[in-house]
Amino acid sequence: MAKAVVDFWPPTLRAKYHLDDLVDPDIAKSNERNTKCPARENITTKLPKGWPLSLQSPLAWSTNSFHEESEHTYILSPLEIAEIDAALSRVKESRIDFDDIKKSTFVLPTLGASLQTLSHRVHNGCGFVVVRERIRLKIELIPPLVFPKYHHFDFEPVVHVTDAKWTGVNASERRPIFSNQAQPFHADIFCGVLGLYHLEEARSGGDTLLASSWTVYNELAATRPDIIHTLTQNDWVHDTFGCNPPYYQQPLLYNHAGKIILNFARRVLKGAPMTARSRDIRPMTEAQAEALDAVHFCALKHSLKVDMRSGDMCFVNNLAIMHSRSAFEDDEPHTRYVLRVWLNNPDLGWQMPPRLQLFWDRTFAPLDEVTDY
Repeated sequence: MAKAVVDFWPPTLRAKYHLDDLVDPDIAKSNERNTKCPARENITTKLPKGWPLSLQSPLAWSTNSFHEESEHTYILSPLEIAEIDAALSRVKESRIDFDDIKKSTFVLPTLGASLQTLSHRVHNGCGFVVVRERIRLKIELIPPLVFPKYHHFDFEPVVHVTDAKWTGVNASERRPIFSNQAQPFHADIFCGVLGLYHLEEARSGGDTLLASSWTVYNELAATRPDIIHTLTQNDWVHDTFGCNPPYYQQPLLYNHAGKIILNFARRVLKGAPMTARSRDIRPMTEAQAEALDAVHFCALKHSLKVDMRSGDMCFVNNLAIMHSRSAFEDDEPHTRYVLRVWLNNPDLGWQMPPRLQLFWDRTFAPLDEVTDY
């Protein structure tokens, strides 16, 4: 019996938006690819019309921009932790559903104001913050461990990220986030703010690296404006891994409402060892492959290794900051375990380009007909 094809876009979004009308980066291969690209004299030396020559903002930082960990880390006080415990008790007593937890039901009289300040820092400051506990919180509202029905995509707002070899699922059938392999720099396509709650650390490795997309833009705009052109084109083929449609096309780089937004997931563009790219869709061009590698290695050059300890929470502006992870090894007492949360702040969140708004609706909009997408 043939496997049913899953619709990638729910019916409501198909109507609203008229939708009916490779491997990890390798510097040696990247350099080899560069030599195959068109002669440099034929490549444009000007940025697209209306695009800024340079971005001047706290969001445009590099490795040496931070001198003290306190510049991007907030340590919860005993009073603030007590507030969280009290709010947790009220929620449990009221039997509030996980999806109904919000400011009005999880009241934090003192910490709430501090979190608002941190949210401003995430959206318009350096683009990320680590929230650290002096006393380990006992979080009891974490949803149960769920692995998406379709291993190629998940749209759950909360997902457990760990090496899931103990589930008995073959490694070839697990997405990269459920493995211990390294992940190159990327952004999550479906959120404004990426939340990472580090429950447990690995025996070794598993480092979290962040890099400013705005710094990457500044360097490429100054040295390779042709790559900026490539990233803005609407011909990047995104694999839906057997869904309907089999792929969609959209740019990776946007200039919208005064913000530069770099939003891409490398896996849906090139595939990954555990989720091979679909064979019946158009491959990437040499110029696209070069651009993708240029973004990665520029991000690596300016990246910051963030010290993440058990119990730490990291909040990242997903539209301006890329993230990466090194490979890791677990053992019996040490198992890397991260809770990934997709967030969207309607008050501080950036205005979305129309093409990205489609994905926001797919993730955050109420769609009555959706039961399993």
